[in-house]
Amino acid sequence: IAIFNLAACYYIGIGVEVDKKKAVQLYSQAADKGLADAIFNLALCYEYGDGVEKDKEKAMDMYKKAADLGYATALDNLKELGIAYTPCPPKQEQQ
Repeated sequence: IAIFNLAACYYIGIGVEVDKKKAVQLYSQAADKGLADAIFNLALCYEYGDGVEKDKEKAMDMYKKAADLGYATALDNLKELGIAYTPCPPKQEQQ
């Protein structure tokens, strides 16, 4: 969560100069750890080209990952992009 919070600081300039490329790098690190908030924010960056080259396909894939982790707003964003998606919750490991 600390990486995500630092990414947000760089994204909007809290205590540091705005650096959206650095924000994307940090969101990516947090996303790699499975943090739905980071995956969603990274999807926004790809959708709008903030700190990265605009890539709608990558944005849609990331919105789907966030939705699969229970991030409801990701479904709304997919709908706005014309995508109907039913989330697939992560599989539970059997013990």
